[in-house]
Amino acid sequence: MKRSFFFVDQIKLWKKSRYFGILVFFVIFLTSINNYFFYQTIKKSEWKSIYSTINILKQYSSSCIELTSGDVDKCTKQTKLFASKYTGNYYGHSVLIDNDQISDTRRYKKDRDLFKVSDSLDAIKVSVEVSKSSIPDLFDSVRKSVTFSIEDVYEKIKKGDDLVDFFLNTLKGRSQPFLAYLFLVILVGWLMKKSIFSQMEVIDRLEKMEAEELYFLEKENDKDVSS
Repeated sequence: MKRSFFFVDQIKLWKKSRYFGILVFFVIFLTSINNYFFYQTIKKSEWKSIYSTINILKQYSSSCIELTSGDVDKCTKQTKLFASKYTGNYYGHSVLIDNDQISDTRRYKKDRDLFKVSDSLDAIKVSVEVSKSSIPDLFDSVRKSVTFSIEDVYEKIKKGDDLVDFFLNTLKGRSQPFLAYLFLVILVGWLMKKSIFSQMEVIDRLEKMEAEELYFLEKENDKDVSS
């Protein structure tokens, strides 16, 4: 019967530190999977946002040319002004028109993957480039989820930034999945541990009873043989 719990004995799961260490590792593994798929979804959304921004600028410049009877200089200025006020989504973006930096509202400019699209605004005959830096390294994102972005919190405190806004818009979303997985896995792990060790205790008692029965049977057999 003890063979059923050979794995438990082999990796010494009866040690609390070992048992909960494995659970925490499992939580980090789940957090990694969550972050990977989350940022893959964000990446697809950000690519769409880039193309959407370029299309909006194309439509705006084209409409301006029609309304101003082909005044390219005026429409170039108007398009640049419009682009400077168009901040994009939560992650922001960088916009270059005719190689001029029009705006850079990117929330994260360092340590994140840069992806961009270059095109042209044919109506006003200038180039346009829209870029984003929204996707962090997976290991870095998991580390921040697990440590509750303590490094970023420290930097915010040093700069005197609004911690409430950072908590609500960034930290909360980063660490919520980790906390949820941690609670769920530890709860399930604790229940499993109770169940496993309860079964082991029952098996130990049954084996002792079997051993005692066998002992008495052997004694009875010895008596019968001697008589």
